[in-house]
Amino acid sequence: MPTTDQIDYFNEHVLYELLMLRYAQSRLPHVTDQLLWNALFATFNVSARNLYDFLNNKGKSNEVKIGDYKTPFKASSIARITRSTTGFE
Repeated sequence: MPTTDQIDYFNEHVLYELLMLRYAQSRLPHVTDQLLWNALFATFNVSARNLYDFLNNKGKSNEVKIGDYKTPFKASSIARITRSTTGFE
């Protein structure tokens, strides 16, 4: 069972990265201003990389990774949490 600190970290950081990724992805096709498009594209890439590293146990030794959680996450669990927290399908 994950600790309270791990749950807090997940709720604050991982869900934030997912929210930013999904928001940037939804806005990119509709943006006409080049600077805004660049900012959203950078946001998408940084958030995608952070989530990739977290979910694949990559990164520095002082960074939190999915392997630090004692309970294995299933894709369906993450999808359910995402929908309930971010409102995105």
